Amino acid sequence: MYELSIDQNNLSELYLKQGKYTDAEHNLKLTLKKNRDELRAQLLMALLSEKVGSEKDVVKWFERAKSSHPKVILPRAQYVEYFIRKGDIKRANIEAEKLHHQFPRSKQVLSLIGHMKVEQGQYRAGYGIYKDWQAIDKNNVFVTYMLAKIALQLQKVDEAKIHIEKTLSMNENYVPALILKVDLLVRAQKLSEAFWVAQHILSIAPDLASSHQLMGQIYYMKGKKAESLKYFQQAFKLMPSMDNVINLYRAFVLNDDFDAGLRLLEAWAQARPNHIGIRRYLATQCLKNKLNTKAIAYYEDIIKRTASDFVTYNNLAVLNLDIDLDKSYEYAKKAYKLSPKQAKVADTLGWVLVKRSEPEKGLPLLEQARSLTPNDLDIQYHLAHALYILGEKSQALKILKIGIEQDRKFEEQAQALALLDKIKLEMSKQ
Repeated sequence: MYELSIDQNNLSELYLKQGKYTDAEHNLKLTLKKNRDELRAQLLMALLSEKVGSEKDVVKWFERAKSSHPKVILPRAQYVEYFIRKGDIKRANIEAEKLHHQFPRSKQVLSLIGHMKVEQGQYRAGYGIYKDWQAIDKNNVFVTYMLAKIALQLQKVDEAKIHIEKTLSMNENYVPALILKVDLLVRAQKLSEAFWVAQHILSIAPDLASSHQLMGQIYYMKGKKAESLKYFQQAFKLMPSMDNVINLYRAFVLNDDFDAGLRLLEAWAQARPNHIGIRRYLATQCLKNKLNTKAIAYYEDIIKRTASDFVTYNNLAVLNLDIDLDKSYEYAKKAYKLSPKQAKVADTLGWVLVKRSEPEKGLPLLEQARSLTPNDLDIQYHLAHALYILGEKSQALKILKIGIEQDRKFEEQAQALALLDKIKLEMSKQ
């Protein structure tokens, strides 16, 4: 009977992988009819329910599995993982706390919860979990390494160093700890020592993308153009991840070949039509390099694919300012609605209103922007321009002089100087 249930479960699992959900359900029901508490069949029923989108049944099967196996970790751990996949972090944390309370010294449980906390950015909580794990397994290399990694996230550099050295004392060639050591050395600008450790990593892990990435990073910081490009190319070849494509792009730019870098980014993005992150990066690089038409296209593509943030709308407002003022106004309003206390957002909407010949509406927004970021000279210029249009020439002149006298370069400096001269000339004729 037990062997039969194993065969049935294996067959059911195969059906699930093949998308034959009706066949899988039929088989699992046969198994559960013979033994309603058969754990694997219960968990496969939960998986089947998830695949067909029946959340109610997922919960039912996990709860049944937990109830019929009160001292077994597996159904509880999989329940937590289900809520993580679903994106219900609150419920995942609730179930994880129950699991931790019931099995406080289980390495499997500590591993699951520690990883979950770190992934959620709850570094202090994650650090505490790994400390609990270390208390019952003092010579675990991975746990000590994770304590080092989390300590760095918490800006506890000295503590991270201690954990790194302890990890390497247990395993001198433990690559993740060596990578952290290079990171610390680079932060401290100890590039020669970092280079030596990176070379050691490369010698023991030549097929690891991170080995080449580290060498590329160090050469990049040293301004060694050709060497940086060579290692970043190899890192990208071994692992064409977003980090590596960005590093390679930066290396191309360092080698005065922006066009090759841009082609690389665009090809990577084209092969991943649903990757929002690379499109944001591409849009930002196009914006920085004055490729406004391309930047607009990428930002508009982003807002079609996902609920966008205020930065995307604000950038679109700025990019459309001299192209389509009505469209710029709509984007600026959306950005301001999402984040009304951001100086740049208030400035953009205020400036668009000035451009639309509505300076009286734009002025309060520009004053708000200046109060939020009083040292931004572009915002000061926009405010002065609005005041000038409204006839407040003396006030506009005062603001412009304050900005110009700071002797700092800013994007619209030429326009600000021209307005300053214009106001002086007009006032001299009065």
